[in-house]
Amino acid sequence: MNKMSLQFKFTFILLLVVTRLSMAQGVRTYHTNLTISGQTEDSQGPNYLLLHKIYTNTPIADNHVFGKITAIRGGTGASNRKWTVEVNTSSAYTSNRGSIISYNEPASLVTLTYNGESYLAVSIANSSTLFNFSFTGYAQSATFLLAKDDVVSNVQNFSTTDIISIQGGVGIGTTSTGIHKLAVEGSIGARKIKVNPTGWADFVFDPEYELSALEDVEEYIKANKHLPDVPSAEEVDKDGLDLGEMNKKLLQKVEELTLYMIELKKEINELKKHSTFSKQPDCKHTGN
Repeated sequence: MNKMSLQFKFTFILLLVVTRLSMAQGVRTYHTNLTISGQTEDSQGPNYLLLHKIYTNTPIADNHVFGKITAIRGGTGASNRKWTVEVNTSSAYTSNRGSIISYNEPASLVTLTYNGESYLAVSIANSSTLFNFSFTGYAQSATFLLAKDDVVSNVQNFSTTDIISIQGGVGIGTTSTGIHKLAVEGSIGARKIKVNPTGWADFVFDPEYELSALEDVEEYIKANKHLPDVPSAEEVDKDGLDLGEMNKKLLQKVEELTLYMIELKKEINELKKHSTFSKQPDCKHTGN
């Protein structure tokens, strides 16, 4: 066999290997109702569903889980519990990414250590036992192992920058969103709400700002039953309330009140001066 023939065969084999590697990298495995064995504890503490290993310090191959995981419990002698989450997680090269949506009860992504290895996992709340776990979606190098809290360590909330985006309006408790991106029929609970209004009310302290005379404000209130520049009760009932705009209006009124008080204080001080002067005894001059 001559040198040219050997070189040709080597090149052919190399191209074949590269082609197969490229094809393998492009293959994704889709699972339908893949059974996840085991069950959670019965109110013994939080449990965890391990998804896949994560990047720590050494670059790793692509590990991912994209899909829906469900579990159930219920019967004539068992409490009714349904558990559904959609996960979108991956660890590859030198990063970990992920997001989760839970439907029936709260669930969150965490990182933890199991048997000396670092994993991305779904935290399952402490409650009655869940059975019949299954997964539908794409997965590669997935673990899908249920672990109790006493066999894992270093459990940390997973911080993600991945965004869950919804195109269109979202209605909670309602099917009508009107012109709004989000409509909620009911109350909203929050620790903090940040509104980015257009402009702010510090223009009141501008030297060019014309402060209305109190007599004019009084006449306006008598005629309209509300402050100037503030929406009436009828307008609020009809159109609702813009929090950013309303806070700006309220600040404007507070700043105007401050200016009125400053002027009032000046007038009071001036009256005190005149009052003190008028009470002084007359001075009599006597000659020598």
